[in-house]
Amino acid sequence: MDSLSANPVNRAQYASASHDGTIKLWDANSHRCLKTMRGHEDGVWSLNYMSDGKQMISSAVDGKAKIWDANSGQCSSTLDFHQSKCYTAVANEAMNMAATVSADRKIAIWDLRR
Repeated sequence: MDSLSANPVNRAQYASASHDGTIKLWDANSHRCLKTMRGHEDGVWSLNYMSDGKQMISSAVDGKAKIWDANSGQCSSTLDFHQSKCYTAVANEAMNMAATVSADRKIAIWDLRR
């Protein structure tokens, strides 16, 4: 496991990200995996719930960041700019902007309203 994020709205749920490229949703009370999400081509290094508790943003070795719908388990958007490993991805509280940081020595700012 490389990253862990608590749901800011539902305290009984958290998510983990791993080097096997998966993101897993967990029930904090039963410690059971509720859902496994796949979409990155390589290990996922960073995972953060967004402020609504319904979406997450991840970044991975494949150089991409992805926005996920936690309910459906589907990727709703791929942020593809970096030429190397994407170390972290975060969204602002309004969920209309995101930032990614990569081994290519670049920081990207994303307008999520599009």
